Amino acid sequence: MKPGDRDRLVILKNAKKRVITQQAAAEELGLSVRQVKRLLYALNKRGDKAVIHGLRGKSSNRQIEEGIRKQAVKILSAPVYEGFGPTLAAEYLASTCLSGCFSKPLAVVGSPQMVARPDRMHPISPRI
Repeated sequence: MKPGDRDRLVILKNAKKRVITQQAAAEELGLSVRQVKRLLYALNKRGDKAVIHGLRGKSSNRQIEEGIRKQAVKILSAPVYEGFGPTLAAEYLASTCLSGCFSKPLAVVGSPQMVARPDRMHPISPRI
């Protein structure tokens, strides 16, 4: 449990024991009273796990499968694809058997030459 989660838990337990009001707990946590009531209900049902997000520690559903990722890295490491950026490489992979597999940038795939470009090549000049 992270320190922020422990702080939330202490505040919620104080609200549960009625040491502080739900309104005061809501103000300390930066939530609405309704959300504090929801967390207190979850605290009664699930215990201390209620303050931790339910998906913490689980892998993402959007994660690229390991076999597909290795196949893409193998294809993209060929010298033909050396100067390709993530978008062009995704288009070329779409023409192969790996079509539709990549909804995120290919820089995440891990090919050595696939490096995401910065958002802005040149800074925006201030307007007068």
